[in-house]
Amino acid sequence: MINRFIFASTATAIKLEEIRKTEVDGIMGGHCGLPFTQVINRRLWHNAGAIGMPANDGTRRVWFSLLRAEADGVVIEHRSLDYDYATAAAEIRGARLPEEYAASLETGLWPTCDALPLKEVHERGVALEPGSAFWSRPLQLEGASFGERSPVCTQLWPRSHCDTVPK
Repeated sequence: MINRFIFASTATAIKLEEIRKTEVDGIMGGHCGLPFTQVINRRLWHNAGAIGMPANDGTRRVWFSLLRAEADGVVIEHRSLDYDYATAAAEIRGARLPEEYAASLETGLWPTCDALPLKEVHERGVALEPGSAFWSRPLQLEGASFGERSPVCTQLWPRSHCDTVPK
């Protein structure tokens, strides 16, 4: 598998192809740093965010997820974590690592948006709020569930009207 960033706005067809290749019900990833949960043709695509870096949302919080199995699916809780960002930034500076990363911990904004798609660039500085999503797992892996039609993508979290707070 090729290592690449997958964001909420990454083309649905790309995410669906990754799910097809792995032959799984869903994918849980990280590394892109921006948390989101989507369902694509009944398959899960989940990104928990990153513990080591704010979500470029103008807050100093970092993100993680808790997953809880239910009889009819999975509850996914997107949670933020407040931490001692000042000490972490001081340690970055003390180790003579790039200043931009220390500043990012203090401002909640990334030093560059070079890797971000345009949608995510426009959402820079828009605070996320903790929330949850429910994914009803497919009963079986069946080729027909991937379908020949255009893939259907449903954004479960964040829901722009409920889980983001404009600054």
